[in-house]
Amino acid sequence: MKILLCGDSYGVSSPGSWNHMLHLDHDVTNVCQAGVSEYKILQQVQNHIHINPDMIMVVHTSPYRVHTLDHPVHSQGLHKDCDLIYTDIEYHNALTPSPELSSVIKYFERHFDPEYYLTVYNLLRAEISRTVNVPTLHVDFFPGNSGLDLSDLPLTYPGQPNHMSESGHKITYEKISKEISNLELDI
Repeated sequence: MKILLCGDSYGVSSPGSWNHMLHLDHDVTNVCQAGVSEYKILQQVQNHIHINPDMIMVVHTSPYRVHTLDHPVHSQGLHKDCDLIYTDIEYHNALTPSPELSSVIKYFERHFDPEYYLTVYNLLRAEISRTVNVPTLHVDFFPGNSGLDLSDLPLTYPGQPNHMSESGHKITYEKISKEISNLELDI
């Protein structure tokens, strides 16, 4: 099966990760990026739908990531496309305080409206669904969303790569493989 895999760091291909195991069973085009917002995940889908996959798997991110064109910390490497999230900015500002990071923290503490960002996030998820015309598996590592809920795995099996231990990746792979089999039966 030809799969387009879009999403955030939980989906980035790394040796030993669930998606690396998935490559052994399927033809997977993985365009996941570490630390991206739902807006950038929508762009991944729109920019790669032309490969005509049999299915799309979307690994959704936190609804509270704020899109940015120019991240104040991450400009190269794995996180070069990263968007803003409070805990990351707070962590880096504690290491190396700067006026720019302080201003981002002030935005999150004084002006950030979680309800607004959750609404935008849900609109972006709906747009992802409207963009695709093939079976789609929505995967969530953050609680409270409507996809395949795997939010307990990084907490139960913390580690690396991709925020989980080897056991967490194996369980994730098994759950996702079962969902793919169910989708294949529906095709």
